Amino acid sequence: MNQDGLGLSDFLGPLLMSGIGGTLLYFGLPSSGPVKCGDSVMSPGEWCGPAGHTQLHGGSNYDTIAAEQHAASVPLMVFGIILLGLGLLWFIVFIHVALRNSR
Repeated sequence: MNQDGLGLSDFLGPLLMSGIGGTLLYFGLPSSGPVKCGDSVMSPGEWCGPAGHTQLHGGSNYDTIAAEQHAASVPLMVFGIILLGLGLLWFIVFIHVALRNSR
């Protein structure tokens, strides 16, 4: 902060922190969409082996792959929420300081 008040560059830190936090939160949320084995879309009851879909046992079944592909990343969500919250708090403090200094 400079002595004359807050400039645009003073708000880049909290905005950047909030943006990174929001991005991490987005990527940590559970995903949706088709279950895939390589480039092929799987159906319930299918198995994914080294050569793609196969009915033979060996590899991962549809349910296992669906759980892995649609799982949430808890550490990314938690870290994203923390960064987003701190960035917004930092931004609110700067707004408060700017309004107080303008009086």
